[in-house]
Amino acid sequence: MLCCLTEKGNQVDPYAKALGTPHKKDGVVIVQSELLNDEVHFIHAQGHLFQQYKPQEYNPAWADRNDYSQLPLLPKQFEVKPQNKWANQQFQLIKKEVMAASGVILATDSDNQGENIGREILERIPGGLDKLKYRLLNSSLTEWEHEIRLKII
Repeated sequence: MLCCLTEKGNQVDPYAKALGTPHKKDGVVIVQSELLNDEVHFIHAQGHLFQQYKPQEYNPAWADRNDYSQLPLLPKQFEVKPQNKWANQQFQLIKKEVMAASGVILATDSDNQGENIGREILERIPGGLDKLKYRLLNSSLTEWEHEIRLKII
């Protein structure tokens, strides 16, 4: 089974339909792909799932922004956490699918931010980056972005 990680939820259906007849199960869109000769499970991030810790989460004394004696604020290691409850649940689903997969198709947008989002997720899953088999180079546009690009052209 291959796992296809997209950046946005609205990317899942078009990608899945391109490979076959999709069906949904437990928050995952599944397609039996003749092209890839494998079952493909589509999951999505919805942008950045993680955020950096705030200074006071490293050290309570760093909460006072007017205390210049604390500068520079340098934690021993920078940490991140899921942005909210939904982001944590989505990450857990992605983690489960990636760990069960024989390979990963990274289908986030092909710009720097999309690449960062995909790799940020995969590096937090044991062996996640090692399972990276394919990179889909595509860029999805929201309706608003389509409208802006048409006005520019």
